[in-house]
Amino acid sequence: EEEEEEEDNDEDDEYQYAIQKHCRGAHLVSLYVRTFFRTVKREWGNMDKHRVDKFYTAIRFMIHEVYKYMSTRHWNIGIIRLFNDALFEEVLAHTPNGLR
Repeated sequence: EEEEEEEDNDEDDEYQYAIQKHCRGAHLVSLYVRTFFRTVKREWGNMDKHRVDKFYTAIRFMIHEVYKYMSTRHWNIGIIRLFNDALFEEVLAHTPNGLR
Protein backbone atom coordinates (compact mmCIF):
# COMPACT_ATOMS: atom_id res chain seq x y z
CA GLU A 1 0.00 0.00 0.00
CA GLU A 2 2.72 2.46 0.92
CA GLU A 3 4.55 1.79 -2.33
CA GLU A 4 1.37 2.52 -4.30
CA GLU A 5 0.86 5.79 -2.41
CA GLU A 6 4.46 6.81 -3.08
CA GLU A 7 4.01 6.05 -6.78
CA ASP A 8 0.81 8.12 -6.86
CA ASN A 9 2.60 11.01 -5.12
CA ASP A 10 5.48 10.79 -7.60
CA GLU A 11 3.05 10.92 -10.50
CA ASP A 12 1.27 13.92 -8.97
CA ASP A 13 4.59 15.71 -8.47
CA GLU A 14 5.59 15.04 -12.08
CA TYR A 15 2.21 16.31 -13.28
CA GLN A 16 2.48 19.49 -11.22
CA TYR A 17 6.03 20.08 -12.48
CA ALA A 18 4.89 19.61 -16.08
CA ILE A 19 2.06 22.10 -15.61
CA GLN A 20 4.28 24.69 -13.96
CA LYS A 21 7.03 24.17 -16.53
CA HIS A 22 4.67 25.06 -19.37
CA CYS A 23 2.63 27.70 -17.52
CA ARG A 24 5.18 29.85 -15.76
CA GLY A 25 3.30 33.12 -15.85
CA ALA A 26 -0.33 33.93 -15.42
CA HIS A 27 -0.11 36.52 -18.21
CA LEU A 28 1.02 33.85 -20.66
CA VAL A 29 -1.83 31.59 -19.61
CA SER A 30 -4.24 34.51 -19.92
CA LEU A 31 -2.92 35.23 -23.41
CA TYR A 32 -3.45 31.59 -24.35
CA VAL A 33 -7.05 31.70 -23.07
CA ARG A 34 -7.73 34.97 -24.93
CA THR A 35 -6.34 33.49 -28.14
CA PHE A 36 -8.48 30.39 -27.70
CA PHE A 37 -11.65 32.44 -27.34
CA ARG A 38 -10.72 34.70 -30.25
CA THR A 39 -10.30 31.61 -32.40
CA VAL A 40 -13.65 30.21 -31.26
CA LYS A 41 -15.29 33.58 -31.94
CA ARG A 42 -13.74 33.76 -35.41
CA GLU A 43 -14.83 30.23 -36.37
CA TRP A 44 -18.22 30.27 -34.64
CA GLY A 45 -20.20 31.52 -37.64
CA ASN A 46 -18.53 29.11 -40.07
CA MET A 47 -19.36 25.84 -38.37
CA ASP A 48 -22.25 23.56 -39.16
CA LYS A 49 -24.66 22.01 -36.70
CA HIS A 50 -22.61 18.81 -36.45
CA ARG A 51 -19.53 20.60 -35.11
CA VAL A 52 -21.26 22.56 -32.35
CA ASP A 53 -20.83 19.77 -29.80
CA LYS A 54 -17.09 19.63 -30.50
CA PHE A 55 -16.77 23.36 -29.94
CA TYR A 56 -18.82 23.17 -26.74
CA THR A 57 -16.62 20.33 -25.50
CA ALA A 58 -13.47 22.32 -26.24
CA ILE A 59 -14.88 25.36 -24.44
CA ARG A 60 -15.85 23.29 -21.40
CA PHE A 61 -12.40 21.74 -21.33
CA MET A 62 -10.72 25.15 -21.50
CA ILE A 63 -12.86 26.59 -18.70
CA HIS A 64 -12.12 23.49 -16.59
CA GLU A 65 -8.37 23.94 -17.15
CA VAL A 66 -8.61 27.63 -16.21
CA TYR A 67 -10.26 26.69 -12.92
CA LYS A 68 -7.61 24.04 -12.29
CA TYR A 69 -4.88 26.59 -12.95
CA MET A 70 -6.46 29.12 -10.59
CA SER A 71 -6.72 26.40 -7.98
CA THR A 72 -3.02 25.55 -8.28
CA ARG A 73 -2.26 29.26 -7.82
CA HIS A 74 -4.33 29.20 -4.58
CA TRP A 75 -7.14 31.39 -5.93
CA ASN A 76 -4.99 34.52 -6.00
CA ILE A 77 -7.32 37.48 -6.50
CA GLY A 78 -5.05 39.02 -9.15
CA ILE A 79 -5.16 35.84 -11.23
CA ILE A 80 -8.92 35.57 -10.84
CA ARG A 81 -9.29 39.15 -12.08
CA LEU A 82 -6.94 38.46 -14.98
CA PHE A 83 -9.03 35.53 -16.20
CA ASN A 84 -12.29 37.31 -15.45
CA ASP A 85 -11.16 40.23 -17.63
CA ALA A 86 -10.06 37.85 -20.40
CA LEU A 87 -13.39 36.04 -20.40
CA PHE A 88 -15.42 39.24 -20.24
CA GLU A 89 -13.48 41.10 -22.94
CA GLU A 90 -13.23 38.21 -25.38
CA VAL A 91 -16.65 36.60 -25.00
CA LEU A 92 -19.22 38.28 -22.80
CA ALA A 93 -18.83 41.93 -23.81
CA HIS A 94 -19.94 41.36 -27.38
CA THR A 95 -23.49 42.08 -28.48
CA PRO A 96 -26.12 40.84 -28.12
CA ASN A 97 -24.80 38.95 -25.07
CA GLY A 98 -21.79 36.85 -25.96
CA LEU A 99 -21.35 34.07 -28.44
CA ARG A 100 -24.43 32.27 -29.68
